[in-house]
Amino acid sequence: MSALDVTFLNNVTREHFVEGLRNQLYDEMPMLKMIVNNGVEDAVGRSLIWDVVLARNQANGQVAGYDEMVTQEANLVTQASLSWADYYYANVSISQTELSRNSGTKEKLVSMLETKMVAAKSTLKEKVYADLWLALTARGSYATIVGFAAVCDLDNTYAGILRTTAGNEGWQSNTYEVAVTADEAKDPTSGAKYLPTLMRTQLKNTSHDGMASVIVTTPTIYEIYEFIAETHNLRFGNGGVDLGFNSAKMTSQTSKNAGKTATVYWDKYATASKIYYLNPDTWKSFIFPGANFEPADVLGTGIWQRGSKQLAAYMTIVWSGQVLCLVPRENAVATNVAAT
Repeated sequence: MSALDVTFLNNVTREHFVEGLRNQLYDEMPMLKMIVNNGVEDAVGRSLIWDVVLARNQANGQVAGYDEMVTQEANLVTQASLSWADYYYANVSISQTELSRNSGTKEKLVSMLETKMVAAKSTLKEKVYADLWLALTARGSYATIVGFAAVCDLDNTYAGILRTTAGNEGWQSNTYEVAVTADEAKDPTSGAKYLPTLMRTQLKNTSHDGMASVIVTTPTIYEIYEFIAETHNLRFGNGGVDLGFNSAKMTSQTSKNAGKTATVYWDKYATASKIYYLNPDTWKSFIFPGANFEPADVLGTGIWQRGSKQLAAYMTIVWSGQVLCLVPRENAVATNVAAT
């Protein structure tokens, strides 16, 4: 493969695909995009270590006259720690035959690469985004992104902090683990199991200094919520009947967070039977430079490399970093909804 061909291939890839590929991936992984949009720190070091507040300030109270005050607060800060997710990758390859037949025609090369990029994008999304919903910390010997199921729990160890240890209650999330059948979720006489009631209750449970503003669930559960809403939102006009609605929201009426609205979404990657309540302001993302769904350029020799014993080249698109929830109690989950 000539230097001219490699240069041409590198330039075409950078010009037409690198930035667009990353944007497309985040658009197709909206919950990861939500976290990244709250701010990205460069990942550095051997693992993620970040100061988080667990305890309450003890240097407070009331005083009169010459009573003594508590002047020294306890140590409020604990270090949360997570392993960096090992590199998620997808390779795009092109043969010498393909390159030589298209290297003189930029449009043909762009079209050919676009097809290959779509396949790589889909593969990479399947791996990264699927893990974001799980309680995994590793798959085999490879560390994974640590996602929503690990955060929204009461008694597990999250980010190196055991939630059942006395004093760590502030690190607990809110969970609703009672089984709710699909019929109960639809039935307004089923009390706390009626889906709008369940959702409002868990939303209120996330209200502390902030509260959840995103409710995300499976298509199945969303359809139940949609069905309930449709019965109250039939709209007639223009010779037709609209049986749907444009958006689903829940507005908080808590005194502290009055008027704050949580938007309800469905996501096909959401874990079966679960509803997550997420406060984006409590999440941070950490990504290694050059590993934010970007082609790896390991030695500065270009993003395309010669395949071993092949008249072909490959490009490796990578993501590595981690996400961290700083305030799990402002996030919540209902774990067993409409399983039957």
